Amino acid sequence: LHNSYANENSVNSFQEIITEYLNLKNQLADDNSVKASSSAASLADLVSNIQKDALTSGQIEAWEKYSENIKTNAMKISEAGDISDQRIIFKKLSLDLYQVLTTLNINSAELYYQYCPMAKAYWINESAEIINPYFGQKMLTCGSVKSTLKANP
Repeated sequence: LHNSYANENSVNSFQEIITEYLNLKNQLADDNSVKASSSAASLADLVSNIQKDALTSGQIEAWEKYSENIKTNAMKISEAGDISDQRIIFKKLSLDLYQVLTTLNINSAELYYQYCPMAKAYWINESAEIINPYFGQKMLTCGSVKSTLKANP
């Protein structure tokens, strides 16, 4: 019983990371630098406190390879006062989180890996509809879905 509880805790923690990343993405899309800073700080905290006890050795290896970059870039976004700087850092954060998600296969909802040719950047979205975090309201629907991360219930 304890083991399944630990497993559920780890998965819930990763779901919280995904949720906070999506909050951050949506705030960048809304041109809200202040809320993006707050979400990025929360994201960094969640990454710091992840429980690895229920992960396989391959999952732990992937998490350890990318988690420090995710945390560092989330902190940089939280400390950047300028939304254009936040968006530049968000590019790196999105690439690292995508690597984690494709290796861990733990997202409980379907996610969409999207690309903006104008920003030459990817991001993860909760719907197939394009909500571009790189240009905000100026070009909210610029981009396309490059792949789908299937849900792993």
